[in-house]
Amino acid sequence: SHIQLQLQAVGNLRPGDMLAQIQTQVPVIRANMLWKQEEQMLRKARNTSLPIIVALDDENPSLPEYNEPPLIPPEARSRLERSDLKIDPQPFLPSLRAHRYLG
Repeated sequence: SHIQLQLQAVGNLRPGDMLAQIQTQVPVIRANMLWKQEEQMLRKARNTSLPIIVALDDENPSLPEYNEPPLIPPEARSRLERSDLKIDPQPFLPSLRAHRYLG
């Protein structure tokens, strides 16, 4: 079974071999919120998921300005990867998302 194979792989590790657990990140939206409280304008930036719910009232009857995110998230990362990243892209222990360090 795949569990047996992974147990054997762990048994073959040398002392000092290190593994990295990799978690795929889900895309998030960065919301820069601005609102009025009494006579003061307050702002806060937050990572958030969709949908974002906005309460409208007589004082604020329309939706705030916003950028529409793409319907399909990009395949590639938008952030640069570290140049010194030395982790095998192939999982060493797939059940645990554990990868070996290279070099």
